[in-house]
This record gives sequence, C-alpha cells and structure tokens, in this order.
Amino acid sequence: MWTLDELLCVCISRQVRDGEIVAQGLATPLVAAGYLLAWHTHAPRVYFASAIGQSICREGAPLGLARVEALWLGKALASFGFVQAAADLLPRMRPKEFFRPGQVDAQGNFNNIAFGRDYTRPRLRLPGTGGIPDVTPVMSETHLYVPRHSRVTFVAHLDFLSGLGHHPARRHGMGPRLGETAPPSQEETRLLREVIDPLGIRRLEFLSGIARHSLLRTILEQEAQLQPA
Repeated sequence: MWTLDELLCVCISRQVRDGEIVAQGLATPLVAAGYLLAWHTHAPRVYFASAIGQSICREGAPLGLARVEALWLGKALASFGFVQAAADLLPRMRPKEFFRPGQVDAQGNFNNIAFGRDYTRPRLRLPGTGGIPDVTPVMSETHLYVPRHSRVTFVAHLDFLSGLGHHPARRHGMGPRLGETAPPSQEETRLLREVIDPLGIRRLEFLSGIARHSLLRTILEQEAQLQPA
C-alpha cells in the first residue's frame, strides 16, 4: 500500500519531461525524490539544478541528510554561486521547479517571508525567499505543493508576497490542470522505498514538532551506520 508522501513524489515525478532542467530548493526532499523517480523511470536525460550544491548534474544518488551534498557536489557538471544561479542562470534557463509555500492565495501567489504584517516584529519568521522573486516572474514551469493543508497556509490575502502565481506583474500565465492523481505503481513505490529514499527522508515534510524531531534522530542514526568507517 502506498502512502501520502509517496503519492506526492509520484505526482511530481510524472510532471517531469525527459531532457528538461529541474531545479530543487533547500529542504525539499519530496521534490528531490520525485525528480529522482523520474530519472529512474521515464526521464533518464533530465538535468538537475540544485540550490543545495549550487550546481548542475545529470546523475542522481540516494537521498541523505548529513551527506546530502553527495547527490549534487560529487556528480556536478558545473558549479555556480547562489547569487549567480538565482539571479542570472535560472531566469534564463527557466527550469521546472516546485516550491513549498508558507502561505498561498487563490491565484497561486505565495509567501515564504513571514507570518504577520509587521516585518520587523512578525508572528513567525519563515525561511525566506532565496531566488524565488527572481525566477517566478519569468518562469512558466513554477509548481506549488503543500504537504500539510491548513488555514494557516491557504489564505485569502498574503502577509507578504515573495512568489508570483496568476499575478498582473507576471509575464507568463500558469494554466492549472485539475484531476485525480493516479496512485503509485508497485514499481514506483519500490524505487522510492528501496533505491531513492530508503531512509524515509521524504516523510519529514509531513511532520512537525516531536514527531519530526524523532524521525530526524532516527534517520541520522541509520545514515551514520551507512557511512564508511
């Protein structure tokens, strides 16, 4: 039986086309697992662009936490500084990218800056924008995913705007396609569990608090046993 995290990975994977460039931001193992699933199945000629390693590569590796750079740095075709990648290369290359919003409105505009309208004294500071404001105005392959649905995330009005969806300032519109996602196949599930993410790192995006802390500890302990002595 498949799980929700596997369903989301499969949904991401099936939107990847062979030969295109896919970009991954920070702390998004569901996205990485989805890209790798595509690479293992129908898209063997995909290019990976990563904010983690600030590099481009064509070869994947199993997911990791302490050794996450091995996926990118050890197999990079070329490496770039973050500012160069976010402000220059990615807007010109226009890759496919999946973002996890802190807040998102009905038009697909989103906020990863802070909760609360006072920037100097927010209720909660979010991870920040990274290169999101640089790429979303020009990229037509921007996708959003929300592992944990709540009224905190889906809002009528954003506290801050960091990423453009169907916004008047956007040069390229996004056409949402609605439909029921076909469940993961037996082979897709096997690849995720046995090859791509045997440690279950993808599940971290569905957890918070004590449950997330406990899984992090377990993953790091298991990962340490895989390290060469």
